[in-house]
Amino acid sequence: MAEASRAFLGRTVRYAITELGITQFLDIGTGLPTARNTHEVAQEVDPAARIVYVDKDPLVLAHARALMMSTPEGRTTLIHADLRDPETILRDSRYTETIDPDRPVGIMLISVLMYPWPPATSPPISIPGVRSRPRTPPSGPVSP
Repeated sequence: MAEASRAFLGRTVRYAITELGITQFLDIGTGLPTARNTHEVAQEVDPAARIVYVDKDPLVLAHARALMMSTPEGRTTLIHADLRDPETILRDSRYTETIDPDRPVGIMLISVLMYPWPPATSPPISIPGVRSRPRTPPSGPVSP
């Protein structure tokens, strides 16, 4: 499953850049860094690509800070936040300093939506709600 997920991530990012012209990505629920992360694939295709990673797990963020290096031309940053609170993500200074609000953004939920959630006690999330926020202009296709 993990290999298939990474392969899908690579195909999706390459397609978004080469066919759709999307060079900015919001990767929510990024998980522990492995091989071929979003920024590695994106910046291999376009060194100026910009990526914002989001995860709620402090352990994930500690590993990511140590391993996720951007190209000099691009930008890669990390935000400690929960995907159920998109306002916190979209208002974070690291997001606003990295993502250009006038250009499309690819929203990556690769390792999140396959799990059975949210629990009944959790507030619901709205993926279309994240897409329609003022700082995330509609970007076209949505891949489940």
